[in-house]
Amino acid sequence: MKEARLAHQTLTPHQELHAMHDVTEGGILGAIQEMANASGLGFSVNAADIPVPTEVQQVSELFGIDPLISIGAGSMIMAVTPESENKLINRLKDEGIPAVSIGTFTNSPMNTLLGKSGGSSNFEFNGIDPYWGAFFKALQQGMT
Repeated sequence: MKEARLAHQTLTPHQELHAMHDVTEGGILGAIQEMANASGLGFSVNAADIPVPTEVQQVSELFGIDPLISIGAGSMIMAVTPESENKLINRLKDEGIPAVSIGTFTNSPMNTLLGKSGGSSNFEFNGIDPYWGAFFKALQQGMT
């Protein structure tokens, strides 16, 4: 992916750039949880900061699924030092790739989602991507 190459060119691996993970089944939050688990970390993510395109939001609402835990092909999660975030975000944006900071990995084992109203909740992805259930239900109902 172009963004992975740009991140590697822009930041020093193992110092500023720690990890990258493409978003597939389980969506953005599932990918973050996988990274945290693999690293023995937790995370704190502000769900309101995760961009969800209008089309994705509309389809998610139509099928009653959460876009943050549904297939997120074409997206990538990158773990970078806090001091390097803006440098990478700006480089990606200069190349026409939208990028935002949505949270941090923490030494705590907790996976925390911050809400729009300031509250927080524990997050644990169960490994079931709701996309597939919606997909097969749509097929059974004759949607093509």
